[in-house]
Amino acid sequence: MRRTAPRFRMAALAAALPLSATAPAAWSADCAAALETVFGHEGGYHNSRKDAGNWSSKKVGVGKMCGGTKFGIACGHNPGVDIQALTREQAAEIYRNRECKDMRMAELEGQTIPTLLLDLAVNMGSDMAVKLMGTTINLVNKPEEHISFDETMTDEMVAWFNANTKNREQKVLFYAVLTLAAIDRYAHIVESNPKQAVWLLGWVRRVIPNEIEAIRPTRTPRD
Repeated sequence: MRRTAPRFRMAALAAALPLSATAPAAWSADCAAALETVFGHEGGYHNSRKDAGNWSSKKVGVGKMCGGTKFGIACGHNPGVDIQALTREQAAEIYRNRECKDMRMAELEGQTIPTLLLDLAVNMGSDMAVKLMGTTINLVNKPEEHISFDETMTDEMVAWFNANTKNREQKVLFYAVLTLAAIDRYAHIVESNPKQAVWLLGWVRRVIPNEIEAIRPTRTPRD
């Protein structure tokens, strides 16, 4: 069955996203500020057998349980780290030296979209976050101006992003397309491995802006 992307009213999305109405002087994304969002999504320690990151092989049921996940730092991806003893400050240092550098946060202008990119890097890996960014660039770009990309952020990607997310309309469009690309990736993960469906709702909600969740109609109890 073919999946169809949900339809958005761009005006409603624009009203909900926390993007400045006018383009300020260029300033780079703050990794520390973005990590506040990451930590808000990642929570504390858990050692679920359903989480592939908690297995030495990074595959559920293969190998052995290796120590759990804390602040999003999973033992399977961070061998040698004492996960249970990990502090928030230590987790932040890991992210600053890895995901923040992978996504070249210090070179990206603005804050909202780079924060989403960093959160995607933490949740699904920097390589996939870069691919989603490249895909988004080509979806909103003219076909004759498509860029080439793989799993590493390039100078061309950074330059394109900074030149084409200057005003509110550009930012809203890029954010919306990036969000849909991320949701499609999550859907593909679950289609490929239905056991991952347990995480799907949480994955989707972490890419939806809080401002949109705040205007969601209140569900009334059924009689």
